[in-house]
Amino acid sequence: MPKLIAPLRLLLMLAAGLLAANVRPDIVTNYVQAHPDFRLVDGKLYNRAKSLLWKDISGTFVCTNRGGVVVQTWKVEPVFGAGTGTEIHTDGINSYRVVVPRKIKTGESKTPGPKIFIRNYPLQPAPVTGAAIACRALPIENVEFQTEILAAYDFGTPNIVPVVTTNRPTQSAVHTQNSGTSK
Repeated sequence: MPKLIAPLRLLLMLAAGLLAANVRPDIVTNYVQAHPDFRLVDGKLYNRAKSLLWKDISGTFVCTNRGGVVVQTWKVEPVFGAGTGTEIHTDGINSYRVVVPRKIKTGESKTPGPKIFIRNYPLQPAPVTGAAIACRALPIENVEFQTEILAAYDFGTPNIVPVVTTNRPTQSAVHTQNSGTSK
């Protein structure tokens, strides 16, 4: 009888250890980046594609400065020249073409606009001086750059969401296991 108690005790301790191991949940936290249009600015979440507060910005890269970039904007105006075109006129019975003077767009005039500052603009890959920059950003408070006050915008930071998972069975899974039918 004493020889039988030792293996039984060993089996009970092993079973208790397995049960204890199954009771402790493994908690795993993964971080997932939300869609790139969801951006955080000053702790608030925005959808930059749909928000009316966000503005389209385009210009050329000037330099980096304290967590952002300085951008030279441009005013583009069309340049028109004199030209001719044809129009169709009718007198009720006949249709005929008439040559008429028209303004024709011959090009564009590009003049420097104001410099602006874009906070949180991604610097990978690193922009080079004169590179085109086009993005949507949220207007924020003005910033001082050298001797100028620049209008400032925030590109926002990505929305990183923590997803916590555990191996602990859910209440519905436990309920399903215990709700078997007995005969």
